[in-house]
Amino acid sequence: MAITGRARLAHDVWNGVALPVESQAIPRSRPLSINEMKAATVYLFDEANRQNLGVFEELFSEDFVSYGGAGFQDLYGAAAFRNLYEQFLAAMPDLTFRVDNIIAEGNMLGVRGTLSGTHKDNFMGFAPPTGKFVSWTGTAILRFNNQGLIDERLQEWDGLQVMQQMGVIPTPPGGNGSLPEPVPPHVVGGRYTSPLENKALVRRFLDEVWNK
Repeated sequence: MAITGRARLAHDVWNGVALPVESQAIPRSRPLSINEMKAATVYLFDEANRQNLGVFEELFSEDFVSYGGAGFQDLYGAAAFRNLYEQFLAAMPDLTFRVDNIIAEGNMLGVRGTLSGTHKDNFMGFAPPTGKFVSWTGTAILRFNNQGLIDERLQEWDGLQVMQQMGVIPTPPGGNGSLPEPVPPHVVGGRYTSPLENKALVRRFLDEVWNK
């Protein structure tokens, strides 16, 4: 059955291909609403994909910190983050980030996406150019301050997938090093649970499966 109307909009917002109707302009100097944070995040990646790297100075606060993941060091300030991004672009000039999922609550936002680009130059000093088109997933949690700017970023990315596709480490038998297209969430029957119920369920899962 085709998805139409508000259901289509909700589906597209979830998958990062549309913005909630209420947020077209992104204000500054005040806390942002949930939809405004989503709009600011989509704008951030859209501009970075256009290689307008001034967007980092535009959206990051003066005390911005990006906490490293998958071996990266912590970065302080928009200039340091921009420098890291430029290193990625030097190796993959057509680098893009596709927003796959985005969710927010309070002043925190989580975004998951797929990064991809053509490996045309040495990557971070350990992967000579292969000419291959590579793709991998990454997840970031952004915190927005009271001026509507991003002051904290916590990220994880699939560095193993990158190194396998660039030939730095071998791909496991039967693996081809490529990523499947993300499948939109689908609910079969049942009921939608509240955010509080979802949190309780995840905490229970972590406690009982991992801790016990």
